[in-house]
Amino acid sequence: MHESSPWHPDGTGNIDAAVEPPASKRSPIVHFAHATGLNAQTYQPLLERFSCQFRVAAWDMRGHGHSPLPAINAGFEGWETLERDLEEVVVKLGEKVHLVGHSIGATLSIMLAARRPDIVASVAALEPSSISYADRLQVEICRAQGGIYDFDMARAAARRRSRWRSREEAKASYAGRGMFKTWPDAFLQNYLEAGLQDAGDGGLRLSCEPAWEAAIFAAVTTSIWRSLPELKVPLLMVRGTVDTMISDVDATHFMRLCKHLRDVRIEGSTHFLPMEETALVANEVSQHILKHS
Repeated sequence: MHESSPWHPDGTGNIDAAVEPPASKRSPIVHFAHATGLNAQTYQPLLERFSCQFRVAAWDMRGHGHSPLPAINAGFEGWETLERDLEEVVVKLGEKVHLVGHSIGATLSIMLAARRPDIVASVAALEPSSISYADRLQVEICRAQGGIYDFDMARAAARRRSRWRSREEAKASYAGRGMFKTWPDAFLQNYLEAGLQDAGDGGLRLSCEPAWEAAIFAAVTTSIWRSLPELKVPLLMVRGTVDTMISDVDATHFMRLCKHLRDVRIEGSTHFLPMEETALVANEVSQHILKHS
């Protein structure tokens, strides 16, 4: 990887994706989709491991990192909008792609693979996020009646601090706290590199504005439960056992709905297992990709 200039746009126009030089031009191509509020560069320590064997493309979701795509709350059509953005990236890569994602990135990858198996070779979903199977109908009824699902992560995101005087101040406010408490320093440093922008007043602001992050959380999808039975490509799910998005009950529903799913639990890890167990996650995903290439 080019550590001096990671994750620059590849010239495709309205999509920010970067393809790392392959070990071989015949290597499988992998696309990585990040979690809500983060960015592609956050995962550089993980993606560096993939780039030893694969060509790696990484996407900044609209309203995140360096993406130029507009993040407009009014008229936001939910996660299907973000899935269509991902589809545009994958189509531009010009061949069947192995999709890897974390959190929302994992869920969008599953949704796209179910709808467009012609452009997807396999999926590796790291802690996919969604409404639980038990709550899905209640949420869909609420939304059909014009209601807004009261999601605690959306409320927390809306309150998030978004301005700092310096990168040092931002790092000090995050390190060892909240969702960052289990992150190695390299992940936090990379997150801040692409996650902070000039605020125009001498300070810095989050690339992903709290209102946009909250809107994405509030629109959390139930579609994954309809996508799983339609999925025709191999699926690997990697999940934690502490503060995980996928309970054992929901994992059972995943396996019931998707017969060709391989479920891997990493004991002691949380929703942020790509940061906590980087080598183990990279190995599981790489073996999955190689098996299905």
